[in-house]
Amino acid sequence: VVNLPLIDDVLMARIGGQVFERDGFTTDVVTGKDYDDKNYWTARLGVLWQPTERISNYLLANFSDSDTNGTATVIERVNRTGLNRAIPGALGLTLPSLPLVDPAQSANSGCLLLNAFGPSTNCGQDIIDEQAARGNRSVQLSGDPNDQLNSDTFVDNFSFDLTDSITLRNILSYSTLVHSYRWDLDGSRAAFNEFINPDGVNNSDVRTITEELQLQGEALEGALNYVVGAYYEETDADGRIIAKSLLFVDVEQGYKQHKESFAPFAQASYDLGHLTTSLAGLNLTLGVRYTDDLTEGSAFIKQVASGGFTLVDKSFVTEVETTALTYTAGLDYKFENLMLYGKVSRGYKTGGLSTIAANPQHYTYEPEFVVNYEIGQKADFALGDIPVRLNTALYYTDYTDMQTAAPDAYVDPDNPSPVPQLGQSIFNVGEATVAGLEMDLTVQLSPGLTVVATYGYTDAKYNRFDLDYFGATPQLDCSGQEKSRGDSLELTCLPFKTTPEHQYSLSLRYLLPVAQHWGDIEGSVTYAWVDEQYSAQISPPEAEPGAWLPDFGLVNTSISWSRILDSAFSAQIYGTNLANKEYRISNSNQWNLTYFQSSIYSEPRNIGLQLSYDFGQ
Repeated sequence: VVNLPLIDDVLMARIGGQVFERDGFTTDVVTGKDYDDKNYWTARLGVLWQPTERISNYLLANFSDSDTNGTATVIERVNRTGLNRAIPGALGLTLPSLPLVDPAQSANSGCLLLNAFGPSTNCGQDIIDEQAARGNRSVQLSGDPNDQLNSDTFVDNFSFDLTDSITLRNILSYSTLVHSYRWDLDGSRAAFNEFINPDGVNNSDVRTITEELQLQGEALEGALNYVVGAYYEETDADGRIIAKSLLFVDVEQGYKQHKESFAPFAQASYDLGHLTTSLAGLNLTLGVRYTDDLTEGSAFIKQVASGGFTLVDKSFVTEVETTALTYTAGLDYKFENLMLYGKVSRGYKTGGLSTIAANPQHYTYEPEFVVNYEIGQKADFALGDIPVRLNTALYYTDYTDMQTAAPDAYVDPDNPSPVPQLGQSIFNVGEATVAGLEMDLTVQLSPGLTVVATYGYTDAKYNRFDLDYFGATPQLDCSGQEKSRGDSLELTCLPFKTTPEHQYSLSLRYLLPVAQHWGDIEGSVTYAWVDEQYSAQISPPEAEPGAWLPDFGLVNTSISWSRILDSAFSAQIYGTNLANKEYRISNSNQWNLTYFQSSIYSEPRNIGLQLSYDFGQ
């Protein structure tokens, strides 16, 4: 980082940059590629212009580029029953049920295809056994993974003090994001499900312009602080995905999308002590926002079986406009080193387009709404001579019209073929509540020793989760029964997704009491623990192997020495995951879609040394 005072107190610039390279920790036993590597650069330029005391303009530009070998996945098991069912199901065939005989399993069509295209000799068991023998840091992938991400952002923040108490502020931004990746989702040599975009074909290319105009001010002798304004956003996005699915199906899908959002807003905070001294320290905050979102776009999806048999070939053009009134209201009370607060707010997630939907009724989906209630406190106090800081919060969140992704299938009534068109859509499925507690505690036991503890508890559940099912093969729901395409799934019993019930951390920091000319020497150690969490979207645990991700606890540590011997040098030795724990951080959740289960595993122990030099000292 370099600071440049171009014109004293008028024009200043800051230039920063970083280059980061790290080898991966998972190796392909055939190609020798190392997955889970890091390789990126980023640069930042900031220019501050202050021509007068009342006018300020800050222009910020960020650039970043990442090019890696992608993420390794590890195959765990194969759903042979589902695979055998899927082949006749994908062809629109319903095999008659016979006593004590499952025709789909007797035909063994899925296993025959896996043996031929896997390749495998025993319906994938050899693939599973070979991977288990290698361990999770060595894989054999067929999708030639990579991941390229480029983003540029420009933000201009203009401020003009119209008076001593009123400021006009304008924030204008332009950003781009281009992402291209190949990903072997099943983590094996078999092409159950893999994204195989060739170089130069972007999975997503997004360009966004935002404009926000604000009038900020204070009135009533400083008791009232307010902001009124309007926000506008325009986004253009397009992308293509080329994939291989179910061993012999070639998939191509693409989309173009244009979105405009306009939202006027106002918020004010009023010190009620202005009315009467008995209310001194009590503040009322009210805010409201009206959002109008328009999304329009087109999409196509093609699925072709080996040999040129077309399974799906369709496209559509559609649009959806959604509006919402959202708000926040809160009270906070400040007394010396204590603050108590309570607030309620309503949020909104816009409706949109399902770019790979098969059923025309599922091309669009409706908004999701949430109302959140929160009370809490922030306090600084002392236990004897020991300074303490305690922050706590209780919250209750109520979701309606929840959005979730699920399989989508459609048999065109105007087409004589019984073959269903397969895709995926976003559905509005029901209601949920999430309640919890968050707290953090900081205790300075001595001038050099500080203890920091955090804890979070979450109680999350679905109150209603009903999904019209359009998958290719039967799906288990909370009734314990398998439901077929066209049935409604009752999924209220599902664990709430990606929400651990408990999580906590404990940190110790110690600043050595050395003479000033030695510099600052500080050591720290942190233990952080996260409870198990559920990862599947529409499958109960008994129908989705691996959907529960395990709890884990990590020990991280560092020793830093700043201004070494009164010089401009600083150093830090750090270690993460010191116990070198290996645990699953992601599950494929494809057991009933493309009939396998695979996992992504955590980073191993990392030990590092970081050196820095301050040229301005």
